[in-house]
Amino acid sequence: MLNTAQLKKLLDGPTEEERAKMELLRKAKEKELIHSLCNASGMTDEDAALLLRFAKAAGNLYGRIPLGDFYRIVKELAPEIQMEKDAFLSFMRALDNKEYLYVVELADRSKLPDTVTMDCELATEWVACDFANAYDVLLERHAKCPRYVPKREEFLRYAEDDYYEETPAKQKMRNFLMEVCGLQGEDLEDWLQDVLCSLHISTDLTPEKILEHSANCYCFKQDIIRQIISHSQEFAQCVGELYEHMRFVYTNAYTLAELRKMQTITDIEVEPEVDFSEYELMPGRNSKIGRNDPCPCGSGKKYKRCCGQGK
Repeated sequence: MLNTAQLKKLLDGPTEEERAKMELLRKAKEKELIHSLCNASGMTDEDAALLLRFAKAAGNLYGRIPLGDFYRIVKELAPEIQMEKDAFLSFMRALDNKEYLYVVELADRSKLPDTVTMDCELATEWVACDFANAYDVLLERHAKCPRYVPKREEFLRYAEDDYYEETPAKQKMRNFLMEVCGLQGEDLEDWLQDVLCSLHISTDLTPEKILEHSANCYCFKQDIIRQIISHSQEFAQCVGELYEHMRFVYTNAYTLAELRKMQTITDIEVEPEVDFSEYELMPGRNSKIGRNDPCPCGSGKKYKRCCGQGK
């Protein structure tokens, strides 16, 4: 069982010294991987490192992509990479089961194909392992939706697992957390990142779900949770706008807002837009409102005498 000092250290997270050591280990591991990819493909360190970034970005943007399509994207966005198709395929074979990326084929997704061809696919771990039928769902969704390909600089930003494009909707949520919740600096960006991550992985879009995910890492900051609940409609509208303007793997990296514009001239199927204009977010089991605390609805009464009456 953890003592108080150990628990505090765990909650505080890694120190600056520990972060520095972790970064050194990460760089050493990546250097070793690039060396192995160079040996397999005959590419230079620089080209192999750039192609690896493209592979990570493609995984985060699309979840799965045929190698032929990925090859064409790389040749278009990074023509300076010196690689023939054979070198590219050797690189992809060596990349399999590294950096949470896999090379799979439609016929048998359980193992690396004996021969890697352009018909095989690059897939992230959760897609390759078909968690919750992820592969089959993406295969069906991608067949109905074109693929969005950002410009080179933006494409490569998605090599970072926690990257989310800067949009007016993202800034609106940042302003809400700053002005309503009083968050600033690192705390502000941590909360915003947690909301974005929760929204990105959520299959059940409700503000309660987003708040529940976000509150998990900040369960001791009850005042912030109360502020969000007391401004439930504004928070819900921010969530709805974020959802409309985020890039999801199941939409082939297009935003829902972009697909709605395209829907008028194509037969793309887009899910109905969620209306949060009249939404009321009530305190749930994870909000940890005390019975004698002020009710988050703003009535001035104690929670037990107001929204919590009878609970």
